[in-house]
Amino acid sequence: MEETETIKKAQKKWKELVLENEILRMTLLPELGGKMVRLVSKQTGTEFLKQYVDSEGELKPPKPGFDFKPPYAFGFDECFPTVASSNYLYNEGVIHWPDHGELWAQEWDYEQEGQRIVLNATGVNMLYEFEKEIRLNGNIIEISYKVYNQSYRPLDYVWSSHPLLEIDEQDELLVDKKIDTVSIHGTDDNGQVLKTTTKWPYVMGDETDYSIVQPASANWAMKLFAEQVEKGKAGLYRKTSNESLIFNFDTEKTPHLGLWLCYGGWPEDAEVGSYTVALEPATASFDKLSDAISQNEQKVIEPGENHQWKMSLEIISGKAEI
Repeated sequence: MEETETIKKAQKKWKELVLENEILRMTLLPELGGKMVRLVSKQTGTEFLKQYVDSEGELKPPKPGFDFKPPYAFGFDECFPTVASSNYLYNEGVIHWPDHGELWAQEWDYEQEGQRIVLNATGVNMLYEFEKEIRLNGNIIEISYKVYNQSYRPLDYVWSSHPLLEIDEQDELLVDKKIDTVSIHGTDDNGQVLKTTTKWPYVMGDETDYSIVQPASANWAMKLFAEQVEKGKAGLYRKTSNESLIFNFDTEKTPHLGLWLCYGGWPEDAEVGSYTVALEPATASFDKLSDAISQNEQKVIEPGENHQWKMSLEIISGKAEI
């Protein structure tokens, strides 16, 4: 199986799964959380996913409980059952869900047949199975999710897709024109949930249109949420290649859209910060499961039941209309 440039940079030879046709090529690493590490338009050679940076040397398997940060902050993986680290009351005790959940740092089982790959991971702190099926259909990657609760008690969770994207200054975030406000959530010193809103795309209160990708020298990062969106469609326009990557999602099951704008300002202690954006269809408008529970935004799977949802990625020529 052909090695990608991404993986050649690392000394460990990770197992790769590839789906490819005349339009696009996609590469997954089942040993690294089922992470999608390449999504390339074969028409132009454009890479849409943020690539691994080898300043850390060998890319070693992360240990369970690692914080999600460089060198692992690249590609497209899943956040479940939380996005930010969070405590969870369980059996009169407390489970600590790690940063970005517990799926991204473990090895997934897989089956591949033709233009279809099925990946499976199991819960570490609770009994559940997370299944992700990926199909390649022309210029579209179809992704179906299923979570089975195998425990004897309900499972509370939030899920967010986590596609970190390759960007250049003056690329453009494409969202529904009806979205004119976005929210910023946090907690105060007493653990109370705080919520503020700001105008989109003028999130800094000035006249700058922040749907336009800023330079890495801007040196800031911000997580925003478009809540209860009506149209399950958002995208990134790559100006140089004149192509768009479109995310299509089911707003009944994933009604929120996270917007991660990272222009050199994260991680805060890094000499050189990350340069990326992410469009993140999500079940909640909170990154911490505990915050979602406090606001009744968590999803709950009863024992023996499952939840299912879908999304897709589409590469098209030109600037898409959202």
